[in-house]
Amino acid sequence: MSWQTYVDSNLVGSGKFVKAAILGQAGGVWAATPGYTVSNAAHYRARLPLTFIVPTICITPTSPSPCPAFKHNLTFLLSADEQKAVLNVFNDPASAQASGVRLAGQKFFTLQVNERSYYGKKAADGVVIVKTKQAVLVAEYAAPIQAPEATPVAEALADYLISVGY
Repeated sequence: MSWQTYVDSNLVGSGKFVKAAILGQAGGVWAATPGYTVSNAAHYRARLPLTFIVPTICITPTSPSPCPAFKHNLTFLLSADEQKAVLNVFNDPASAQASGVRLAGQKFFTLQVNERSYYGKKAADGVVIVKTKQAVLVAEYAAPIQAPEATPVAEALADYLISVGY
């Protein structure tokens, strides 16, 4: 099975996660949800990590009037710095506990971190990060999904990857 299949079928395909990536512990992205990619920090800061609708005002000679909203479909970009920070969560859990983790420009507050797993929260959404022998799974879920529904999915995939040497 390809790494992309693990992301598409086992994580996002489970219906519990909205985006996910598998990072190599030695660096690099092995697979990711389309658009949830690594870029340099300057590039990702120029984009907003979400799809949104911007209401605008049209100025006419007589008065301002509402214009049709413009929908912006922007990609979720994980910066190279964020990728390094994710990999460092397990080397320095105290720092992750104190500062949280940023993914695609969004800060997640730490709920729990140990030598294998990191659980973070941002409003009603959250993230599960799990370390295997050679990889790190990063999976974000969104409300109404809750941590007790999402966490076992990512942990089970990590258990499987560990059992086959990854």
